[in-house]
Amino acid sequence: MPFPKLDKIAVILPAYCQKTGKMFGIRTEQISTNNWLQTWAFKMDENVIQNEKLIAKKINGHIVFEQNYNGCPYCGSKGWFECNNCHNIICCDDSPTGSCPKCGIKINSFVEGSTWNLEGGEH
Repeated sequence: MPFPKLDKIAVILPAYCQKTGKMFGIRTEQISTNNWLQTWAFKMDENVIQNEKLIAKKINGHIVFEQNYNGCPYCGSKGWFECNNCHNIICCDDSPTGSCPKCGIKINSFVEGSTWNLEGGEH
């Protein structure tokens, strides 16, 4: 008996540019159980998130970038971190330090990881 065809699950993770403080979205697609692929990032207005009433969706598992992932639409950084104070996603370049544009906390070092537990809006 063949497996049933599953609909693609895609989630938009809201994120902020560390350099400009502006919001953007990261489209993240489920490729298998607990495995996610970040496909592209785009500029997004904070008012859209509140007006659209996006359905909260948890991303649990391993996240990788698609080969052609474009990164932050404002500064081009392809990496990101989750602020350990306000839990927003913040873009980051190759620098080992940074700060969160939302709460101002200074980050002295980033912990690299590939398994995450994040919230976004279902798309």
